[in-house]
Amino acid sequence: MIVHNKFFGNIDDVLKDIGGDFDASNVVEYNYWDRYDGFDANSDGIGDTPYRVYQHADLLWQENNKVKFFYAAPVMSLLDFLLKLAPFIEPDLIMEDKKPIFRSF
Repeated sequence: MIVHNKFFGNIDDVLKDIGGDFDASNVVEYNYWDRYDGFDANSDGIGDTPYRVYQHADLLWQENNKVKFFYAAPVMSLLDFLLKLAPFIEPDLIMEDKKPIFRSF
């Protein structure tokens, strides 16, 4: 269970270093994520869409030890951004918060 937390200022919100897919039976809800870019149209304090974390360029450094050196480097952020714009590999869903907290601090 990951419930009622505040996640902000992280290099990555969630990391996955084992095989397998995200298990929908895991309870992940009511967390504040500073990277959440959704809306709260009905002003109930909960985002209208789930907050999903996908694994994009992370696949590169997790599978290749030589690339781990560049983990927090700007080049990895740029590569991750480019993969989100024009993905040439299918990203993996590693976490979904179905009821993200929507508020500004």
